[in-house]
Amino acid sequence: ARRRPLRPDPSQAQAQRRRRPGIRFFRRQVGRGAAPIHLPPGQNYVDFEFAAADYDAPDKTAFSFQMEGLDSQVIHAGQRNYTAYSNIPPGRYRFAVSAVTAAGTTALEPAYLYVEVDQPWFLMPWAYAAYVLLLAALIAVGVRLWQWSVLQRRNAELAYANQRLEELNNE
Repeated sequence: ARRRPLRPDPSQAQAQRRRRPGIRFFRRQVGRGAAPIHLPPGQNYVDFEFAAADYDAPDKTAFSFQMEGLDSQVIHAGQRNYTAYSNIPPGRYRFAVSAVTAAGTTALEPAYLYVEVDQPWFLMPWAYAAYVLLLAALIAVGVRLWQWSVLQRRNAELAYANQRLEELNNE
């Protein structure tokens, strides 16, 4: 059985044009249940490229996006379908993007993608506990050294006093 090439059905194309645009991130699954992007400590740069399915005028699709937790408000980017973020502090963020077609049709719901930037090991809670223990150990060693120096000084004074008493007894 030989396969024929698919020919578009004009009635389906018209129905597709009336649908709301679906937003897709290139090479990444989005939405509920999608795995977040994990960035290790020190790698705090991420860029996004996205598209919306608009068959009438794809070059006139306008995008809006926001990295919740970094951007204070939604950024209306016009036809630009990419963005980048650098120097992202450790934490969990949600990147949301929505599209409006040239006909004014808006996506039902923005597309979401989660980004997690891990903390460096020296900022973890267990590291702070280690810092407190280290500080306590240093203070304890300092106190013991001070006590030892006071004891050595007192012993030297007593040795000198004993020597003087022996000299006085022998006279």
